[in-house]
Amino acid sequence: MIELAPVLTALVLTGKVGASIAAEIGTMRVSEQLDALKSMNIDPHEFLYMPRISAGIIAFPLITVFADAVGIICAWYFSWLRYGIHHYTFFNNMRSYFEPADLIGGLAKSLVFGFIITTFSCFHGNRCTGGAEGVGRATTLTVVYSAVAILVMDFMVAWALFGI
Repeated sequence: MIELAPVLTALVLTGKVGASIAAEIGTMRVSEQLDALKSMNIDPHEFLYMPRISAGIIAFPLITVFADAVGIICAWYFSWLRYGIHHYTFFNNMRSYFEPADLIGGLAKSLVFGFIITTFSCFHGNRCTGGAEGVGRATTLTVVYSAVAILVMDFMVAWALFGI
């Protein structure tokens, strides 16, 4: 709950959400839609970027909680299937070893990951040039840089929270 679910969820969402945000904003950049927004006195940072970053900060922890729940249910099912462990025994022992700091740490990580992914997506989408090829390059850069930043920030957040 503290390591696997936030990191794997963030890496999957980098490929799905990060790439789509970068492609959407990159396409808007190369087709001059962002310039049209500026000409109408609409700030793209407030109109396009901040809602996406805010949504990432809110939604990524919720998706991580869902990933935690799926992981727990799958662990129970396979422990019952393989070893015949009764559900009462499984969940009672899980409750004995569960610490709220594990959940809080995982949620803190997913909050940071949501910020990183959406920020990198908006940044690379905004810097996109060169038509369709540039959009593809921006999405690739978003996924690569976000994945590396997730792994680095996983260590840094764990170090800050738990003093590794």
